[in-house]
Order: sequence, then C-alpha cells, then structure tokens
Amino acid sequence: YWSYFIHALPILSKLAVDTLFNCFWASNYHPFQILSKWHNWIHQTEMEEKIMKILETYNLTKHFGGITALSDVNITLEKNEIRGIIGPNGAGKTTFINLITGFQKPTRGKIFFKGVDITGFPVYLIARIGISRTFQLTNVFLNMTTFENVWLGVNSISRRSWDFYHSAANLRSLSEKTLEILRLVGLEGKKNVTARNLSYGDRKLLEIGIALSTNAELILLDEPMQGLSSEEKEKLIDVIKRVSLNKTILIVDHEIDIIMRLAKIINVFDRGKVIAEGTPSEI
Repeated sequence: YWSYFIHALPILSKLAVDTLFNCFWASNYHPFQILSKWHNWIHQTEMEEKIMKILETYNLTKHFGGITALSDVNITLEKNEIRGIIGPNGAGKTTFINLITGFQKPTRGKIFFKGVDITGFPVYLIARIGISRTFQLTNVFLNMTTFENVWLGVNSISRRSWDFYHSAANLRSLSEKTLEILRLVGLEGKKNVTARNLSYGDRKLLEIGIALSTNAELILLDEPMQGLSSEEKEKLIDVIKRVSLNKTILIVDHEIDIIMRLAKIINVFDRGKVIAEGTPSEI
C-alpha cells in the first residue's frame, strides 16, 4: 500500500476532487469503492509506464571465461525512440545486442521487453514476441529475390502451415505486406532482382526489410553504415527515419556524426560498461 501511495502522488489532486464528490454528493458512496478506484488508477498508470518502456536491462553482465565483455549495463528504451550506442571496438556493443536477441545468454542480470522478463529466451521466441536485428555483415538469402527474402519473414508470422492447399486471398495479403515493406525500404523497384545481384548498400536495405518482415516492434541495427558510400548512407538514414515513425530502433555504429543526427539518447560503451548517457549535445 505504501507503494500505491507513492505512485499515486502525481494524481492525488484529481483523486481528492473525485473522493470529495463521492463523499458529499454521490448517493451510492462507499469507502471501499474509492479505494478500489484508487487501486485501478494506480495499476493503469503503472501499465502505461511499462508500455512506454519497451526495453529495460538491469545489471546485464556477460563473461567469456575470465574476460568480462559486459558489466552491469542498465539501459531503458522508450517506445518509438531511436537510441544510439557508440564506443570503441571491444566495448561490448555487439555483445549487448546478442544478449537482447538471444544469440548469447547473460551471465547475470535481467532483460525486460514491454515489462515481461525475457532473459534467456531462445532466438526464435524473441523474434516471435517482437524483437528483430540486423548484423555487421549482411545476412540475406543470396539465391532468392528481394521479394522472396522479405516474403519468408512475412509468411513466418502468418500462422499458416507450409502446404499446397491454402487461400489465395491469404497469399495476396502476404504479397501486399511484402510489397509494403519493400516500398518502405526503397526496394520495390528491385523486387525481382536476386539478392546476389544487389549492391552492398541495397543488401543493407534488404536486411532491414527482413527485420521488418516479422512485424517487430524493436529493431536492433548492428553497424548498418559499415562499408557504405556517402550516398548510400544518406539513403539508409532516410529509411531509418521512416521506420522509426512506428518502431523503436537501437542503432550501434562507429559513425558518430550519423548517430548524433538520428538518436534521441546516446549511450557510450567502453570496456563493457556504460560510461555516459545523454542527448547528442550532452555527449
């Protein structure tokens, strides 16, 4: 109850007015009704706060034998923000992404996604609940077309079995969703091009399209600017901005100027620890 009281302080003024009304004017007033309303108000406020905090890590730590790759990392991401992570090689940036996406298990600490503890979840389950990623080196199906690469991800969440007997309407909806994603990342005009024949910059865009294909709410980009020309970087920046309108993005990169342009908040990693956090101007 003390916890309820503390959380309720910001709304006490409104609660006081409502309580007085029920006490002196409402004919069906009962003290327990007021207490119940207070409890529901506080619970709703707590749930709204959890939804706004799409990702939280607490004392996240990873050891590889006697080497500490990550040490007591505490980071909170709000919904629909672009968060930047910078730091030298070996600072623990990619390890952080690997722990969140289930490619590695933390030695200790907790990871929460939308208020749910997902620590130690396998990769496939983390993808199912709404977290996706890209890699430092592009990871696409080279022998498939651009359309097929994205369609596979869209189909994977359709809950449709892999058989030859299915609704044509369902197939149309999958195709429409695939084209929508290709349009978002600027590859609709290259939908029939085999991924092997795409430029390196377009493969980077395709990888983001694949990350979007599972309808993820949180997308982690691991050095997306690596190896791109200035023109390709600008194109990718525009795509990231469009995607961020309804997605949360965490981007790791050595291109500090670009991170400064994109991110609302930046975390600086060094030797496995977060040594600074703030706005671009503060960093």
